[in-house]
Amino acid sequence: MLKLYPLFSGSSGNMYLIESEQAKILIDIGVTYKAAIAAFEHININVDEIDGLFITHEHVDHTRGIGRLIKKHNMPLYTTSKTYESLYDKYFSKLEKTPNFISVEYDNPISIKDILIEPFKVSHDAVMPVAYKISSKGKTITIATDLGYVDENIYSKLKLADLSVIEANYDPNLLMYGPYPFSTKMRIQGELGHLSNIDTSKTILNLAKEGKRNFILGHISNNNNNVEQAIFEVNHTLQQNGFNTNEFCINIATRDFSDEVYLV
Repeated sequence: MLKLYPLFSGSSGNMYLIESEQAKILIDIGVTYKAAIAAFEHININVDEIDGLFITHEHVDHTRGIGRLIKKHNMPLYTTSKTYESLYDKYFSKLEKTPNFISVEYDNPISIKDILIEPFKVSHDAVMPVAYKISSKGKTITIATDLGYVDENIYSKLKLADLSVIEANYDPNLLMYGPYPFSTKMRIQGELGHLSNIDTSKTILNLAKEGKRNFILGHISNNNNNVEQAIFEVNHTLQQNGFNTNEFCINIATRDFSDEVYLV
């Protein structure tokens, strides 16, 4: 069995905790250390029992609390070598003790107790971004946010998952008529940006055809999207293609702290 806690998800901060029978791992810490510790306490998790921190990429909404977490707890830090280098000066250069850093490589699984973590390549405007597929005893969760498009490799990880967290970042109309500068709008909707509701709905439709039914929509923009629009787009796409949406579990990973837990 695997438990997923989507504690925070959005441009203001991202953090996911995954727990198996024997292990606990953290994916990103894009909130302050204080907020992270409060979240762990709320769900009765001892931070010193977390077996590793996996970072997807260097953007601050995924790394905000990393400096104090590593300083206070020396938690093993897993990320790509390029991402670690990009974080070093800002977060680690003044630490008395060098972080316990373990480099990850695309499609090279890492075992921690009874969990297998597989990093895989995504397209985003970061130095070497990854997403993660996490498996334990025949159950799999895939977390794929902060990506400009879904290619065959990403899709191959999603279709193996019992539960997928997929980005539904923006609604195209809200983005184009919203307050962001034109250059930012182009970046968001480009191949190094984020997934739109339409992109996500098409991906979920394809996964539905593979028999997948459990999804969490994550990294929903506060300015260029809303929960209702994201859910509507997914349900509408499924219905238009003959699926009964009552057979699906489409949930939301919220930008503010959530103590929701999902079991697979």
